[in-house]
Amino acid sequence: MPRRLAKGIREQPAPRWTEVGPGVRMRPMVEGSGTAVVFYRIDPGVVFDAHRHDFAELGVVLSGQARLVVESGERELREGDSFYVPPSVEHGFSVPDGASPVMLLDVSVTGGGPGDPRVTPQVLEFTQEIVRRRR
Repeated sequence: MPRRLAKGIREQPAPRWTEVGPGVRMRPMVEGSGTAVVFYRIDPGVVFDAHRHDFAELGVVLSGQARLVVESGERELREGDSFYVPPSVEHGFSVPDGASPVMLLDVSVTGGGPGDPRVTPQVLEFTQEIVRRRR
């Protein structure tokens, strides 16, 4: 008898990289009930303006360097660093001019269970609204 994959496990290859803003590419990897795991490739000079959302966000910098700004202050991020932003906390993110591109693994969690709306479209929409290049 063939084995069935658990509910929420992607049965097909992950979507390819998609440009979602100037200098920002995103590749959704896994999505389950209220959770999305996304890879980002962020070019130097890109700024994610300060924003809030109703889901928690956890990020791991796989390569490069960036600056995270949260309500409580700023933090330099380098390869191997991680961060957590609770729901509704204002935060922004930027990659310095002249730096290497950042590869970021981002996990967004609404905390909802089965039937919770998909998170990846929300993440995509937020990214398109807040990303810009420095002039």
